[in-house]
Amino acid sequence: LLVALMTCQAVTILSMNAWMQHPGRELFLNPMAISTVSHVLSAALVCACTVVCGISIIYLGRGRHLPVARVSLRAGLLLGVLSSAAVIITGHLSAEHVARYQPMKFAAFEGLWHEEHGPAGWVAFAIPDPKHQANRLEVKIPYLLSLLTGHGLSGSPPGIQDVFARERQQIQRSIHDPNDSPELQGYRQLYTREKVLAGQPVSDADLIQRAAAYTVPSVPVLFTGFRLMAMIGVALLGAFITGLAFRERLQSERLRWPWLVVPALLPLPWIATFAGWFVAEMGRQPWAVYGYLPTFQGAQLPTLAEGVWGALSIVSAYLLLAILFGLVSEIGRAHV
Repeated sequence: LLVALMTCQAVTILSMNAWMQHPGRELFLNPMAISTVSHVLSAALVCACTVVCGISIIYLGRGRHLPVARVSLRAGLLLGVLSSAAVIITGHLSAEHVARYQPMKFAAFEGLWHEEHGPAGWVAFAIPDPKHQANRLEVKIPYLLSLLTGHGLSGSPPGIQDVFARERQQIQRSIHDPNDSPELQGYRQLYTREKVLAGQPVSDADLIQRAAAYTVPSVPVLFTGFRLMAMIGVALLGAFITGLAFRERLQSERLRWPWLVVPALLPLPWIATFAGWFVAEMGRQPWAVYGYLPTFQGAQLPTLAEGVWGALSIVSAYLLLAILFGLVSEIGRAHV
């Protein structure tokens, strides 16, 4: 019951976050919500399977709790393969949605500075250079990016420079919009912010350029974070498949090499999770609600009383969950 309640809480929070990434009428049926929820829950299963398999291998190596360890290892490896594959599939689906609804973020984590003529290659390794808007030491696989994004061999996704030009046009439209259109208010706020920060007379063209530059996220962070997350996902899938292939030996023999592998594998799911959230949240900057509400307008400092009450509420809620988990564990242990 507690796991079901926490899962519902996670789905609600993730759906609200996805709506902020792609605002629309739907909340739970938002395309971004569907891919985000499935991706994050699959990643949570990968974390759990890694811990279960690690503990099981340690017990097998020490010759303790062997019946439970064998069953746990078998179940953990099988579920680990399935959840790792689900992470990769849902991650690809999520990237497709980002390419469609957040082209600046997508171009940044792919290190794509400009739209290429013909099919675009996928950059496997590079050192992004924002100052010169280029990639250094680039290693690229031809055609792959266009194939992964559904462009086939006839086109390329827009690059950072192309999306930047569109954002600049939106800002220019917003300051000359007689209808005060809601979809342009966020861009108008970006322009107003730059006008206030300038502190001295600056031409509209310069202010628009500065406001548009604010829509470009940190390319090195996003590029590195996305590849780190993807490489760890593939590595964990390979590790689970290898473990499944050798599970009979792992269950019957006290092997030494798993003791060297397990400590190296245990942190990987959490590193990938943190990298994924860095990509998701830093990539949508400067938007709290993408395209509508900038972060500097959405952030409000609470009063001291509100801050203390909020902190106490959160701490109390998690303490209550910890107590409930402890009680459930004790009840389960008493019935065993």
